Amino acid sequence: MSERILPAAVDRLEDRLTRALATPWPWLAVAGVLLLAAAAQAGLDDRFLTSVAIVLPVAFVVRLPRPAVLIAVVAALGFFFPGAPLVPIAGGTGLLIVCAVAGYRLTAAEICVIGGLFLINAVTPFNAPDPGAASYLLFTVVIGALGFGRLLRSRSAIIAEREALGAAHTSTVREHLLLVDRTAIARELHDVVAHHISHIAIQAETARYTTPGLPELAGTRLAEIGESARSALAEMRRVLTVIRAPGPPRAGPPRAGPPAAGAPAGQLGPALEPRPGLGQLDALVGATRRHGTAVTVTVSGLAVPIPADVDLVAYRVIQESLTNARRHAPGADVDIALHHGPELLRLTIHNGSPGVAAPTVPTDQTDQTGLGLLGMRERVDAVGGTLRHGRLPDGGFTVAAELPLRPDR
Repeated sequence: MSERILPAAVDRLEDRLTRALATPWPWLAVAGVLLLAAAAQAGLDDRFLTSVAIVLPVAFVVRLPRPAVLIAVVAALGFFFPGAPLVPIAGGTGLLIVCAVAGYRLTAAEICVIGGLFLINAVTPFNAPDPGAASYLLFTVVIGALGFGRLLRSRSAIIAEREALGAAHTSTVREHLLLVDRTAIARELHDVVAHHISHIAIQAETARYTTPGLPELAGTRLAEIGESARSALAEMRRVLTVIRAPGPPRAGPPRAGPPAAGAPAGQLGPALEPRPGLGQLDALVGATRRHGTAVTVTVSGLAVPIPADVDLVAYRVIQESLTNARRHAPGADVDIALHHGPELLRLTIHNGSPGVAAPTVPTDQTDQTGLGLLGMRERVDAVGGTLRHGRLPDGGFTVAAELPLRPDR
């Protein structure tokens, strides 16, 4: 989005020239050439000495613009050599270069002071009895050089501002496209997944009340299925709310339609809960036990503060491992071991062989339909951790993760 006014070839030439002039060697060369020209023009009299005082600052005007322009101005106004006539052409060229380069760095007040001195010199010369064409020419040259430096500075500021605006516009467009994609994903997830999860909840509740002679245990299991489906639906809606509106919620007029179930009056949409972590591990384990899976949790080591992203990854690894155990090894016991080290959080989730006949699922617990352990590995890699998993000879399955706690992971 950032377009330069100059053609590409001129733009490249300008960049190369800028880089070259940023080094001291071109300025030393220019100062040497001007000194030779001044010597050839004026010999070694006071005019040459004045030219030397004006031309030498050319060598360091880029590094020290204010001292350079101060020396050149004082010399040009005749304060170093009061009896010398006006500077020769080589000295005037050096004064032009010094004022132009320094004008890029000087403030507006400093430029006005320098211009005022040369204006006074044009009206009542410091080094001559009467004003003349030479003093007015000197004033014109200095004002033109300072103005050129100031215009060059303004042009650079405009180009930098345009480039910044272009970068900001590109970033805004990218964020807008990302938001559009996230909204489309959220819409598809809601239309597809929410539809089927809602059907699961409805069918589970319907089966409880329409199946004659249903055993009490079966009714309890169907109720748990319905509750799990409703919990999954609520959590998915909270996640989709964040995806559709990544910024903080804003106060606004209430939306049309009834409020979400369970939402307090005046609240827009579903309530956003804190993202899960190991602090919710007891609730996760309790829900798994209610589904009929025996879970044992062992915590060792000295508990240390856990970064928020690592805390979330640890929770998701345990959650996915429990889900895989219920799916691929129904009836098997699950052992969860957490070890808090000074630099690592180690997780080990092991389930035994299936205790009852398992449903038809892939023979490998890596979920060959694709995303269970793959998403787990991506989460662990995102925080710089390592993940190992595999089936054991006794038919069980183990997931082991090491998550670094260092800030510089």
